[in-house]
Amino acid sequence: MAEVWDIRSLEHAEGELRDFDKLVSSAVSRCLAEDKGNRVEIANRLSVILGERITVMMLDSYSSEARREHHISASRFLALLAVTRRFDILDAVLREVGGKALDRADARIFKLGQRYIASINAERDLRDTVDGILQEPT
Repeated sequence: MAEVWDIRSLEHAEGELRDFDKLVSSAVSRCLAEDKGNRVEIANRLSVILGERITVMMLDSYSSEARREHHISASRFLALLAVTRRFDILDAVLREVGGKALDRADARIFKLGQRYIASINAERDLRDTVDGILQEPT
């Protein structure tokens, strides 16, 4: 459970995210390599949901750590994560900048945890109030 909330903090040091583009390219590469569909299918799905033509050559460029001049836009990257359902990869990228991604199931669990903590705090407040009333002189 501790690993779930192990989030890196940025120092805001010079060059701290110098190779962040390589991380994103690696994330794209992993999405493409581990998806059940092939790159043509992925490019077609991206084209449909983005309403613009995405080619296999574009995906190849985006996934190459060596081609640092061909960056994937944030909208295309997020769409790729959505069509491949790789929210774990989104989480890994966000952790590098001090964030955390939650999918629907994780978000429900997080909300449940928040409500549980709120109920514990409310119960403690009620107990403190009752104790305060019982300890007041009559």
